Amino acid sequence: NYLFINDEVYVDDIVRDLGVSKRVLSDLQKKGLIRIGPKMQRTGEKNVLNDSLGFYLEQMKRDEILLLGSKSSKKTDLCIEMIRRTVQKGFSALYLVPEAMLVGQVSTRLKNVLGHLSVGVYHSYLSEARRAFQWIQAWKGKISVVVGTRSAVFCPLRNLGLIVVEHEEDESYYQYENPVYDAVEVARRRAKLSNARVVMVSTTPRLDHYKESLDGKIQQIELQEHRKCSIRVLNTRKEKSFVAGDTMTSIRSTLKSGRGVIVVVRRKGYSPWIQCAACGFIVECPKCDVSLSYHRDENVFKCHLCGYTEEASDKCPRCGAHALYPRGAGTERIEQHLKRRFASYELVRLDRDTVRHPQMVLEYLRKFERGEIDIIVGTKMITRGIDLDRAGLIVVMDFDGLLNVPDFTARFRTFRVLFQTVSESAGFESGAAIVQTYNPDDELLNHLVDLDVHGFYKEELAKRREALYPPFTNVIQVILKARIASKGLEIVNFCSEKLRSAGEHVLGPVEHPIFRIANEYRFHFLIKTDDVETSLKRLNEVLTESGKRGWKVLLNPPALI
Repeated sequence: NYLFINDEVYVDDIVRDLGVSKRVLSDLQKKGLIRIGPKMQRTGEKNVLNDSLGFYLEQMKRDEILLLGSKSSKKTDLCIEMIRRTVQKGFSALYLVPEAMLVGQVSTRLKNVLGHLSVGVYHSYLSEARRAFQWIQAWKGKISVVVGTRSAVFCPLRNLGLIVVEHEEDESYYQYENPVYDAVEVARRRAKLSNARVVMVSTTPRLDHYKESLDGKIQQIELQEHRKCSIRVLNTRKEKSFVAGDTMTSIRSTLKSGRGVIVVVRRKGYSPWIQCAACGFIVECPKCDVSLSYHRDENVFKCHLCGYTEEASDKCPRCGAHALYPRGAGTERIEQHLKRRFASYELVRLDRDTVRHPQMVLEYLRKFERGEIDIIVGTKMITRGIDLDRAGLIVVMDFDGLLNVPDFTARFRTFRVLFQTVSESAGFESGAAIVQTYNPDDELLNHLVDLDVHGFYKEELAKRREALYPPFTNVIQVILKARIASKGLEIVNFCSEKLRSAGEHVLGPVEHPIFRIANEYRFHFLIKTDDVETSLKRLNEVLTESGKRGWKVLLNPPALI
């Protein structure tokens, strides 16, 4: 566990943190379980920061800072130097990342820079005993820095001086299950209570934080970067293949030049649905209102919501014809398609089906950088916060479905996902990105091609202001699950009418877009409010009066789930 989380570490650090002897490590090396390399000098602090980044440090005057920029490594360099200076003054620091795969990267760099200082890690891949140990170490003041995921925001570091939130826009920071909380807002509140500074780092920040920076409530600092990249939007309406002809040509020329290719697909599996060619029937999950996906590697039809699986078959359950065919393309299908056409190149697929531990992603990405892998096909996890200089081309496929969700955040979230993906190519030497779409005339794509974050954000703010949605008001989403649909509808109607009578602005109730999951029916309604405390108090009284338990209440969720 320790090596998985910390990646490459110094022998002295293992001995100190785990209390094992060097003889034990020597025995493990003899058994081939670990590899001990030659002794390396720890990175000197003066190698971390160059003059241009030092300039940005001098500009930081406020306690709440929004740090923008597309090149991940530059932002990380800046944050590590801030932590070094903070610890040097006798304070502790907290570094939050959205996923466990990033913890090892950041903690290793911090240990290299800080040297003798103790850096702890905290996330769900650690055992309970290990998490408890790190918690106690922080509480005792034996750890100066903690790097961790969402729950690390509660680590009891003493004399807290700085909190860094990497990828502050990431939805992983919002815990939808009880206890519901937003780790970014918790970090801001904790920093204020501790008289500490909080730095929120992003390529595409949360819209409310962006507005706060425009209003002067928080300080916005943007790293100015010279971008050399080409972003093309390809119309695939008339394409017969999932990978467009022009895309294949670009992949081929990139590979011939010795560069690597990254293909980002929205969905895992072979195909997202299965349809009968004879009667048009689509195979659905018996427990949920969604289609089953086909996973060719396992030869099963699978529900990605409740986990239901059944053996794959070509026989239609409605008409009996042997005419079931996979429709659409997931990561498996794109992998197969590209392997057939580029058989002489090394290709790997990275998604939740193939990645059992976050460290696996980093290992494959290192192989890609070393030239041992030529093509990576995967979901968006493969581009998160990692600079891949060897990549000559990023291809984005199948994003159109993100726009067809009945959610006021859908358009904004789509732009954010696309920008985060293609902007990685902005750091490449002559890098390029291709976006395949059925809607090439969408204004959103013009902002994307121009890498115009500010233009899109100001446009989105104008739309939100007109429709009175966050950040110009607050939204409380109230969700009810019921075994009997009619009973659930009766209860949500009762609650919403009570709230309207009390003066609340209520939208709904309506059936949730995915009405049934695991044989439970879902209804939801929204409350728009400028007085969150009063609205939540009224809501609590009404929900208690309903006599129904199991409500889910979400304040300003990043997406309407």
